[in-house]
Amino acid sequence: MIRSITQKPTIPISLFILVSCTGVSLLTPEMISSQAVATQTANINVSIAREKEETYENFLRRAEAMAAKTIQSRFKQDASISELRVAINGENQGAIAPILSLKVSRSGWSKSPEIQRWATYYPDSKFLLGFEQPIAQPQPATPPAGQQQPAPAEQPQTPQRPPNPETQQPIPAEEPQPEKPQSPFQRLTPTEKAQPSDSSQ
Repeated sequence: MIRSITQKPTIPISLFILVSCTGVSLLTPEMISSQAVATQTANINVSIAREKEETYENFLRRAEAMAAKTIQSRFKQDASISELRVAINGENQGAIAPILSLKVSRSGWSKSPEIQRWATYYPDSKFLLGFEQPIAQPQPATPPAGQQQPAPAEQPQTPQRPPNPETQQPIPAEEPQPEKPQSPFQRLTPTEKAQPSDSSQ
């Protein structure tokens, strides 16, 4: 007696694994692309040239205005950008130096669109671009070997003022002393002493 045996259709394990991997491979690029869009950062470099007889303060204000305009327009044009890094460079007579740089997110810029809050400034660019010359500190001159240093100059003495005749008291003159009368004997010299008269002889 022959019995008919019916087999149920079965799905091979290899086919199941292949379908599962294909589904995962189809979903993975979409997930990666969405994450990349959410964290996309754009780097922007902008250069501005100095105008004729422009001061560094006005040049810096123009750099800030250029940075704000660039951030606003870039966020508006590309919705996929979530963060911007902007660098403003200055040019003057062939010299190039950074003026300011900043990093700001879309949410941060929408809350506080102020360049001064996000920017980093480079004050040394004022000298690198030739707006001002650095002040050099004078160095004392060193005399050559063997040469004597000059002696320091003498300080001039303050002249003394002559005494004021009005304030100076006059010295009283000495009064002449009266001469004492001399005796007749004092008037005679030793040779003129009285001699005995002839009448006594």
